Amino acid sequence: YDSNENEIVSSTNDDTANESITLNLGSGTYYALAWQSSGDTNYNLDLTATPLTYSPANTVGNTEAQTKNIGGLTTAQTFTDFVGNQYIARDKEDFYQFTLAEGSTVNLGLSGLTANADLVLRNNEYSWITDSTNFSTIDEAITRNLTAGTYIVEVESIDDANTGYNLQLSATPRPDLAGNTLDTSRQVGALVGTQTFNDWVGNIDSSDYYQFTLDSKRTVDIDISGLSDVTSLYLYNSSGDTFSYDANGNYQGSSYIWRITGETGSMSRVLNPGTYFVRVSDYNTSSGLGTNYNLNLSAS
Repeated sequence: YDSNENEIVSSTNDDTANESITLNLGSGTYYALAWQSSGDTNYNLDLTATPLTYSPANTVGNTEAQTKNIGGLTTAQTFTDFVGNQYIARDKEDFYQFTLAEGSTVNLGLSGLTANADLVLRNNEYSWITDSTNFSTIDEAITRNLTAGTYIVEVESIDDANTGYNLQLSATPRPDLAGNTLDTSRQVGALVGTQTFNDWVGNIDSSDYYQFTLDSKRTVDIDISGLSDVTSLYLYNSSGDTFSYDANGNYQGSSYIWRITGETGSMSRVLNPGTYFVRVSDYNTSSGLGTNYNLNLSAS
């Protein structure tokens, strides 16, 4: 019983079987009650207390209303705390809130566990996005592309297990330097010589568009490199359509590469004067983590 005489736990074996209770408790006053179930008996009552090897820090809110707000996730941050048996500190869960000013790849890590705990990523309404639920003391990790906004990280003790932990949070911004539609294309202008662009595509920014013009018939080379995920590359005419014939009337197949599975890809076309668009797209928008890329456009 606690100091208010509320029952915490009991042991109720049958017949003459020994009874025992092992429980982690915080500092305070408690009561042990030996009571008669049936018949008369002598008994020996043994009570021992072993100090815990760690002190429950309990510095982070244990409810949604007490969520710790760490503000903008502009630099890597680490937090050390405790989750566990509610009779120690009523600290089964810890909640952290962070914000992103722009789309970012967020990395979350949970380490230093001495018992089982899970890691959960939630939106600003505390709805589940994803989690990491390894067994026992195995580290937990989450990597996710997220749009600008507010998010919640939850560290959860499993089966009231007691453990300290280290929570690591970091974010890599993914600025959108090229528009996501034909109308918002990045303006390259007249394509003379070679121009290079560096950007990223992924599930929060699935396509980048570039618009360029030619003032005469030219051979246009499009090269993409530095890829770490399957990527698509398209060349459109001024109407936003792919095409199969070059300026000399030669059939060259559709002006796109649907799946670039390696680190590089290229396309070359002889084009008439006019306006054209290049589109770079992440092929695995639902399952991949996206990719950085280097795009070279040249006309000769």
